[in-house]
Amino acid sequence: MDPLEKAQKEKIVFYLHKKQSIGGGLVFYMNLASAIAELGKYKAYYINIPNADLESRYLNDHIECLDIHNCDLSELEGASFVVPLNYIFDFLTFAQEVRYGRILLFDWQPQQVDFLAAQFPTKRRNICSLLEMFNSRHAVVFMDESCRFSGNRWLANGFEPSYVPVFPAEVTNIPPCYEIRGKKRISIGWMSRLDSDKIQSLINLLEAIKNSQDINEVDLHIIGDGNQKGKINLARYAGKIRFVFTSYLYGEERDSYFQENIDIAVTMGISALDTSRLGIPTVIPIVQMKPFAGDQFVFPYDAAGFSLGWTKDDLASLGYQTYTIGEVVKMVYQENGKEHLGNACRQYCTENFDLANSAGLLIDAIKNSKLTIQDCREHPIAAKQLAGFKRYQMFHRRSRPDYLTYILFVQKLNRFG
Repeated sequence: MDPLEKAQKEKIVFYLHKKQSIGGGLVFYMNLASAIAELGKYKAYYINIPNADLESRYLNDHIECLDIHNCDLSELEGASFVVPLNYIFDFLTFAQEVRYGRILLFDWQPQQVDFLAAQFPTKRRNICSLLEMFNSRHAVVFMDESCRFSGNRWLANGFEPSYVPVFPAEVTNIPPCYEIRGKKRISIGWMSRLDSDKIQSLINLLEAIKNSQDINEVDLHIIGDGNQKGKINLARYAGKIRFVFTSYLYGEERDSYFQENIDIAVTMGISALDTSRLGIPTVIPIVQMKPFAGDQFVFPYDAAGFSLGWTKDDLASLGYQTYTIGEVVKMVYQENGKEHLGNACRQYCTENFDLANSAGLLIDAIKNSKLTIQDCREHPIAAKQLAGFKRYQMFHRRSRPDYLTYILFVQKLNRFG
């Protein structure tokens, strides 16, 4: 009998292969694993490059954290694996010795299907039949409508509408405070990693503030850090924007900082929920890796399908109500504006985003998936991609490269080929 049917306590494995500081995606993953483990019916595992800071936060949550480079794969036989969609091939190379296992692919970023396609040589980038297999086996779940909308560009009939929305990273009991903090200068808070996937969004905000005729002097509080921080040209904005860098803040320290210093939050994803539930008027920017220009911001309650992030093109197609940053400032600083908008953001967050609900939706999606490890290995597109990786490994056997190194090699060839 298939081990999937025999298991008394189903194993659910959350897989990732990414070394980074603690960000929304990692916390999202771990909180889902924790909520599922607490039900008592499932054994939850988290596999990634070790991150002592992250793992220490979940020591008592019954999650078994495994080192991706040193774990016993036999323990994972027959498990259900939750894998970011663009990590499916990395996962297959990791799980070479696992014979049985169900897979649920999680798309939590609007460009994840694009990221998957970019792993292929240019001549073999048509991955539609592979995506069709994933869809026909009910194996893809999305964080929100904008992620699904972006993925639908690859399929004629689109993906099934299956969602597991995000939720606030941490719930503290600080009541909302609607007092205006920017008495003499406008006070805006940006919260996100300053890495390659987010930095252009921040630069676009800076340009929008700089060019706005409705905004005078601004204190811009940047809550976050990352390897792209140096791309912020402080001198370019010195006449209008005063920067306050806090690096990362967590829990009550973060919440207190927002309430004591900030009137408008500009952020996305889980962070947009964290600021909304505090009653801070929150707007979501366009998010994409390449430089762009677009003075367009969306209040969470004006979006649909749990969406909390989008590219410029997708935003135009989704048709959400947008405001310039100057319009947002005017709305917040008019009489009772901060309270009205902050309360609307808080209510929308409370009514639509909840950890227990998302954990239940994820369990349903796992049970509904009919995709197996063997299905993936045998698909012609996957088989060809894995064979290419094996050839690359053999040629570089002394350095023992992993799949992520192979992707960098393929992308380099594509740039110069």
